Amino acid sequence: MQFQIFNTHDEDYLEWWKIFNKLDDKFKDIHFIPEYSKIYEETYKYQAFLAYYGDEDNFIIQPFIRRPLNELDFLKKNNI
Repeated sequence: MQFQIFNTHDEDYLEWWKIFNKLDDKFKDIHFIPEYSKIYEETYKYQAFLAYYGDEDNFIIQPFIRRPLNELDFLKKNNI
């Protein structure tokens, strides 16, 4: 088992697509493709990633965005 994080650029982008294409059709969702994350990056200027854990046949993936927590509205209100 391995854990890796991919971004939306260069070789990582290609690997992200390879991982997505391994998913069974019933699990494929637009939110898991790198283009969806790239749109978020271009719109909000935060970097997107894909977390991957598993092996060649059995794995889990989770796209996520890295952004400053102190910019979240509910934390701004509390001065955290």
